[in-house]
Amino acid sequence: AKTLQTVSAHATSKSITITQTVHNLKVVGSELLLVKLLTILLDNAIKYSAVSGKIEIYSAVHTSHITLSITDHGMGIDHKDIPHIFT
Repeated sequence: AKTLQTVSAHATSKSITITQTVHNLKVVGSELLLVKLLTILLDNAIKYSAVSGKIEIYSAVHTSHITLSITDHGMGIDHKDIPHIFT
């Protein structure tokens, strides 16, 4: 909720729709850092999405972890840059 509030003006300025299918999750970790991470990911998705684009947020609960996906329909990352994303 905090993250969506932070990025909503940016999304609205580009007429981007953000939909979410997120379970009520309990995550152990720093709330500040998790909000910061999600804000960066969503801001990036908005930045590289076309006007009137769509971003989907989805979560899945597994036995020992959760998966959170943020999907946009922007230009994507050039294949030559992928190995450098998390370095």
